[in-house]
Amino acid sequence: LLSDSTNAEEAGNSSSEREVNLEMTEIIANAEGRVFISLFASNIHRIGQLIDISTKLGRKVVLDGRSLLANVESATRCGLLKNNRANLAPVEAIEQFPDNKLTVISTGSQGEYRSAIVRMAFGEHRYLKVKENDLFLLSSRVIPGNGKSVNRLVNQLLRAGAKEVILQKMNPRIHASGHAFAGELTTLLKAVKPSYLIPIHGELRQRKRHACLAKELEIGICPLVAENGVPIVFESSGNAYNEEPVTVGHMPVEVRGQTDISSTILRERKQLAFNGAMVCILKLGKKTLKNYSQPEFIGKGIVSPFDNPELFESLEEYVDQELKTIRQSGIFDPLLVHEKVYQAIRRFFRKRFGRKPVTIPVIDWIEE
Repeated sequence: LLSDSTNAEEAGNSSSEREVNLEMTEIIANAEGRVFISLFASNIHRIGQLIDISTKLGRKVVLDGRSLLANVESATRCGLLKNNRANLAPVEAIEQFPDNKLTVISTGSQGEYRSAIVRMAFGEHRYLKVKENDLFLLSSRVIPGNGKSVNRLVNQLLRAGAKEVILQKMNPRIHASGHAFAGELTTLLKAVKPSYLIPIHGELRQRKRHACLAKELEIGICPLVAENGVPIVFESSGNAYNEEPVTVGHMPVEVRGQTDISSTILRERKQLAFNGAMVCILKLGKKTLKNYSQPEFIGKGIVSPFDNPELFESLEEYVDQELKTIRQSGIFDPLLVHEKVYQAIRRFFRKRFGRKPVTIPVIDWIEE
């Protein structure tokens, strides 16, 4: 049995959609203006509930958000949604109905960039603008890591004039988790009685807790907790164990290529993107380190000699000073000279701009 472990640390049982139905009915019935409910576009059951509730209360329902509309269309085609579609109105027609007769179901409960509710909050939605009597419900749990974007959304909605924004932490009954609590996981284990349990979907501590639940039942379940990349071996004798991990992870592929891109190449591309590149071309005497021509500099993504000639004059002086120091040392090893010039150029830009461009010294050695 491979079983979800996200809420394995939560005692008891999760709340039911029936409780959400009752709470949403009361909130929508008492709302004086428009009600906006933002949720995950994949939560088809709750979308159906909200359409039914609004229909019974005499409210038209507007669905907004590309993914939400696509999912509702697919669910209807598959027979998972059997609501009266006559009560649905397109977002373009929203101004045709009184505010107290409207429910809007949209995406963006996690404050996702360019989602329907975020565009509305920032005044960028073509058809929806925040009004003073608008009530917003974020009918989902805030996923760890999304707190900042959700707070930004809530503040912007209130700044735009919304009457109230309700989150799950303010009213737990507006959302029911889709992840089983410890009590429900235990019930499942008792019913299925698997020989093996592999806890999945959750942090390591949550998967470990799920494994403990199986052990505490003492009904012969063998829990196997593994990280990503760890093979689990099942033998015909009934024995099962984790093997040594193998390499797993993302493998970027060139759009037109067939081979994967190494982490080194990706790191170089990021460095080029953020810091630019500087090529320095020198002609130096092998024995004396004499400079046989003026240094040539080619900058990409950092600064151009045409835009700032004074800067490149300073850079030329800086490199000449470095070469003078090398001459005084009497060590003219090509690799050493190359490294010293490389370091000097990076040092120059770090001091001036706080950036270290990808630096490529090209030295043409002249026989003397």
